[in-house]
Amino acid sequence: MAVLLSPLLVAAADASGQGSRIVAQPPSLRLAEGTHATLRITTSGETPAMSASVGRIEGLHEISPGVFEADYVPPDTLDPQLAFITALWPTGFGWTTIPLSGVRDVSVKARPGTPVSVTIESDVFGPVVASPASEALIRVAVPPGVHFAMASLRRHSFELIDLRVDDPAQVHLLLDHAKVEATATGEVIVRALVVDDHGRPRSGARVVFRASEGTLAPPTETEPGVYEAHWQLAPGEVRQARVTARLSGRPAATAAAAMLDRAPGPPQEIALELDRNTLVAGESDALKLVARLTDATGHLTDSAATLSTNVGNIVSWERAGRGMYRGEVEVPPRRTAAALEIKVTTAGSVSVNRSIPLVPGSAKELRVESASELYADGRPRDLQISLVDNSGNRVEMGDTPTVSASRGALGSPVRYATGSYRVAYRAPPSGSDFRDVITARMGRWESQGEFHVRARTGTIVVAPKGGFAIGSGSLASGTGGAEIGVWMPYLHSSFGFLFEVQYLGFARTDTLVGAGQTIVVKTSAGFTSFMASLAYRHPLLKGMLRFDAGAGPVLVTSSISTAGQQNLSGSGFTAAGAAGLSWEYPWGPGAPFGEVKLTYQADSGQGNLRGSLEVFSFQVGYRYNLY
Repeated sequence: MAVLLSPLLVAAADASGQGSRIVAQPPSLRLAEGTHATLRITTSGETPAMSASVGRIEGLHEISPGVFEADYVPPDTLDPQLAFITALWPTGFGWTTIPLSGVRDVSVKARPGTPVSVTIESDVFGPVVASPASEALIRVAVPPGVHFAMASLRRHSFELIDLRVDDPAQVHLLLDHAKVEATATGEVIVRALVVDDHGRPRSGARVVFRASEGTLAPPTETEPGVYEAHWQLAPGEVRQARVTARLSGRPAATAAAAMLDRAPGPPQEIALELDRNTLVAGESDALKLVARLTDATGHLTDSAATLSTNVGNIVSWERAGRGMYRGEVEVPPRRTAAALEIKVTTAGSVSVNRSIPLVPGSAKELRVESASELYADGRPRDLQISLVDNSGNRVEMGDTPTVSASRGALGSPVRYATGSYRVAYRAPPSGSDFRDVITARMGRWESQGEFHVRARTGTIVVAPKGGFAIGSGSLASGTGGAEIGVWMPYLHSSFGFLFEVQYLGFARTDTLVGAGQTIVVKTSAGFTSFMASLAYRHPLLKGMLRFDAGAGPVLVTSSISTAGQQNLSGSGFTAAGAAGLSWEYPWGPGAPFGEVKLTYQADSGQGNLRGSLEVFSFQVGYRYNLY
């Protein structure tokens, strides 16, 4: 579409003192599809807030420090008018007008066949030949402020035509603030931008200001076409205040108006409404809430607000209007906390907290549970008796439960939490695993729990031990050793294999007198046995009685010496068999024990050691359960 550039309008733009801040290129537009103007705005460095009295501004961007560009798109109407373009930034403002030429179809009566042209200011439209109906229809562009056109019918024949257009708006209001807190005093600078019909700044105009509230100081002309007044506002209601400006002696229809938002102050309080005061498991697991943010005077006020909870999921949280938020929180039926803690916080750190009890549902089951594995060692271990709802939440009990066990011993139930009691359970000592049935009763509720009770002794057991031994041939000696026990829980945990290393030794000095001389004879012997045994264990008196029997080789070493003669020594293996009996008591990760053992050893045939040997030993030690 063509762009109409009128010399008169270019002159009007050049004459405006505000052109140094906002420049439009082209300075005027013809209202038609696709037309637009490029705006260049110069500020002191800040990004300006742009506005247009008609049409719209798009694509504001900075092209160099303090210089910005944007596109102005005119409105869809075809009526001639003036577009006030304003830019506002913290340290100043700028403005300009863009004349928008409208489009009109002018009908001129003339003899058929007569060429007709229309002149508007310096632009000529036509000629158009009059139709047989004695009419010439000519499309013209009408700049704002132009009311009449001149039709040329023939040589030296003219006709004045009324274009029937309204006067363009000559006054535009600009406020330096869009809103002022209603709870405090405030001051707003009101600027009236006044131009003539062609958009040129108008100096010396008599501008009359009116305000719906507050006080307006007398206006002053700060630059050609700019009339400024200070608007003082006292604390008042939250609403919109109105200010108008008109030219004295002109119709009220030419007045301009601007609205000021008397906004509420910052949030001082949050009112929280909940759709219920408790959440019953399985019945009401979702909570809806409304938060209202109010200022010091109780007016709803806008602010960013966040919702947080200790448990559950925030299903929704959204702004529902000025100072109002709506949300929904859902908690799982299985409660992990006694209460749902809700907190709403504004950007200014104003907050509110609410605690909503999480109540269990109706009782459905009495449960018997163990917090840890049970062992057949006679020691107390806690069982838990609980009355629960469908979701496993504990429900308060009306009475103390009674409990019984098919094998173990039970203490008295002790309340330790809502809907829960603890009772001490002691399993009888056992060398093998077994199952015990615990029965709990309370009122009309009854429940049984079947528990696997493990034998306390381990699968792999190691033990150091030591003691003393006496035997045939006046043998008396200290003894020490170690054993490894491997038990077979997959077959029967009362049976196992033992592997044992044992040492005992003795030394003796004899004095022989004869033939006039005395001979001192020193004799020593050591026995290191390596036994493999089959063992059986069985509970006895809160402990464990064990019997084992086996056989293995024995390394025998011996030496004999006399004064002045060479020592005689030797070593060799012989066979031995042994049987032992021990009793242990669980303590710590294993069990201390005492053991008696009888060992028979065959003749070793070493040195001065002749004949078989019977040894009776008593030892103590500690069996440690590796696994």
